[in-house]
Amino acid sequence: MRILKRILIYGIFLSVLLSLGGIIVSYVYQDKIVKVFIDEANNHLLTPIKVGKIRFSVLEKFPAMAIVMEDVYIRESIKDSNDPLGVANKIYLSFSIYNLLRGKYVVDKISLEEAEVKLKVTKAGRLNYKIIQQGEGAANPDFRFDIDKISLKNVAVVYHNERKEELIDLIAVNSTARLSQEGSVLSIDLDGNIKSNQIKVDDNSYFKDKNLEVTTAFTYELEKQLLSFSPSDVLVNQARFIVQGDYLIARENEIDLQVSGDNTHIQTLFSLLPEKVYQRFKKYRSKGKLYFNGEITGKLGRNISPELIINFGCQDATVIYPENNQKIDNVSLTGTFHTPSIDDLSKARLSITNIRAVLDNRPIAGKIVLENFKNYYIDCKIDAVLDVNSILGFFPNEQIASASGLIGIDINFKGRASDFKGSSRINRVENSGEISVENLNFKLTTNKLAFKNFNGHLLFRNNDLAINDFQASAGNSKFVLDGYFKNFLALLLSKKQPLIIQANLQSPMIDLDELLSSEIDKGKTQNTGPVKYYFDITPRLNLDFNCDVKMLKFRRLRGKDIKGDLWVKNQQASTQRLSFRAAGGSVTLNGKVDARPKNDILIATNAQFDHLDVDSIFYIFENFNQSFLQDHHLKGQFYADIKTRQAFNKNLKWYPNSLVAEVESSIKNGELNKFEPMKRVAKYVRRESLDHLRFSEIKNNIHIENQVIRIPPMEVSSNVRTIKVEGTHTFGQIIKYDLKIPIRNPDKRDKDEAFGAIEEDGKGNTNLFLTIVGSTSDYQVVYNTRKVKQKIKQDIKKEGQELREVFKNKGKKSETVELNEDEYFDFDSENAGGKGNNK
Repeated sequence: MRILKRILIYGIFLSVLLSLGGIIVSYVYQDKIVKVFIDEANNHLLTPIKVGKIRFSVLEKFPAMAIVMEDVYIRESIKDSNDPLGVANKIYLSFSIYNLLRGKYVVDKISLEEAEVKLKVTKAGRLNYKIIQQGEGAANPDFRFDIDKISLKNVAVVYHNERKEELIDLIAVNSTARLSQEGSVLSIDLDGNIKSNQIKVDDNSYFKDKNLEVTTAFTYELEKQLLSFSPSDVLVNQARFIVQGDYLIARENEIDLQVSGDNTHIQTLFSLLPEKVYQRFKKYRSKGKLYFNGEITGKLGRNISPELIINFGCQDATVIYPENNQKIDNVSLTGTFHTPSIDDLSKARLSITNIRAVLDNRPIAGKIVLENFKNYYIDCKIDAVLDVNSILGFFPNEQIASASGLIGIDINFKGRASDFKGSSRINRVENSGEISVENLNFKLTTNKLAFKNFNGHLLFRNNDLAINDFQASAGNSKFVLDGYFKNFLALLLSKKQPLIIQANLQSPMIDLDELLSSEIDKGKTQNTGPVKYYFDITPRLNLDFNCDVKMLKFRRLRGKDIKGDLWVKNQQASTQRLSFRAAGGSVTLNGKVDARPKNDILIATNAQFDHLDVDSIFYIFENFNQSFLQDHHLKGQFYADIKTRQAFNKNLKWYPNSLVAEVESSIKNGELNKFEPMKRVAKYVRRESLDHLRFSEIKNNIHIENQVIRIPPMEVSSNVRTIKVEGTHTFGQIIKYDLKIPIRNPDKRDKDEAFGAIEEDGKGNTNLFLTIVGSTSDYQVVYNTRKVKQKIKQDIKKEGQELREVFKNKGKKSETVELNEDEYFDFDSENAGGKGNNK
């Protein structure tokens, strides 16, 4: 115990002594050491070096002394260029105290922190890193570099050979290199963490976004420019590889490297995939015999690249997804990848054959062969019956909450990718087989709607997939399809291909409230708040449906016996002569829905309404969001030809100002009952009640635009009176209706009260002019004297026209008119007798 205490005390004493010695040396030699370094740097460097601050430190690299340079900028060696060769936050040049005390300034360690080095070979062949001046002399013979260790911390190294289109982009996160030299052979040991951003040759990138742990030893023969790697460990993510071979750096570089997996498992294969793909599969584990090896050999130049061969496979292995403890057993396959030239993937070939596996006691078999990676030739065969729940257990999908059922796949297809996409070349593709679906049920995480009872067979016919009696349900909605998925294989191979379906669509029930709802919740009803909808048309969707739907439900609408054609293409849906029954009558519809605008939906329709119950129309459209005239006020049959243009947002919120409509309408056998404004009008005409008006037919052409409904003059012949009506009704519920009502046998009191609003037409008829004005919640019924004045002006204008016609005919021969017995002039008898007496 005493010995340990003494050792500890001596150790502390020695550290203190070294520290004090270092401080003394720093104090005595600091200025001299810095000056010697600057003189030596100026003597050897060909390009300027800018340093924000330079100082001498004892403690930062203790027990060594160090020159510390901060905010360093080194310009590249290309003439007339101001681009940097390197920048660094800090550079440490370390010395030993022993050498300093002997008057020797020997830099044996270099440390770089937070730095970036950009090495470049221009298209003209110039190097940007020739910054060391070649010379025999030195500013101080006692100053020299004898580097045995280089430390790199967050140092980015980018090498770009513009002549050969080569790019190496690495970051030494935390690495250490040890150097030694014997004659013309430089030996290097490297150990540390390196991030490979990418290694790029021409347009091909390798090792993109890979984190590497490297332990390697290699030699560099200066005269031959030959790199020789001893067996080296490279850990890529969780996979360990052994790399060895040679790399000759010459005008045409030559490479001969061998790579093999050490203790190969499934992650060995996944680690070579792009980082985003690797992240998707990094949780998978494997048991059993897996192998991986490869080699890259040949010349590497601007127009030439080496050959690459990779072999991999497994025998009776098990692949496991640990989170769900789901596994695929008895996995066997043989795989090879070969390309004679890495730069020319048109000659590359990937072959995965003899695929065998078992998923929950259900066998899987197949093969995949890909040739020519620039225009894939695909030879694929799959034979499996898959339990959907087991598939989700092994390949979780965050968009699918749950699923069950079976999918049977027995397909075989061969062809080039370009042939799948062109209708003129599709016959070159060979394919056969079928897909069967049995009792498939699933729910999505983004929608609580239950998709269930998917059953049917899909048969390959050339590049199409024939749909035979395919049945499915989505919530309350049920569908039966017979037809084709057109160009189906191209759809699987390219995300840009449209989903084309040509089919007969039959359905006993379609519930649009559910299908369009953005928040499906069985506990919600219309009484608990408005239903939120969302509608859009995916750009890839291309439909041609012949529809036969027994019932369609949307809010209060109940459409029956819906028949017609529906087309969807380029985010537009259209239909012609779509017919259905609703509200006691029938509707024929031509229309177009345009979902191409980013946030909106444009709708144009031309509809014919035949014999619809007008009160049902008001009920279905929820009284058009007003309480003035409601469904219980009206009865009758509605006939109309209506053309509209309007817009909604994607949540089906209507833009009122967008509506433009032309309505040619007729209501037959109509009734207007207990309509409050008519009760008020009744006070002005007395004797008759306007509480219950019946009329045989009213016709009118109504125009709607800028949120205003314009009603031209129309005549309503009712059981009580014939009333003429015209006016406007805004969407803001501001109303102005002008009424002309005939008054029978008006008394003096009537005429006195309505002075200026009563007009006598000279034929014994008396008409009262009234106006209903205000808002639907606060309106007045007032006498309309303006209308009477307008009527008088019109009558005077008419009489003047008739008078002009009389003068126009003056001088023409008069026709003799014979009077019947009862057609005579009744002169005043007194005047008549007087004239006779005067004679």
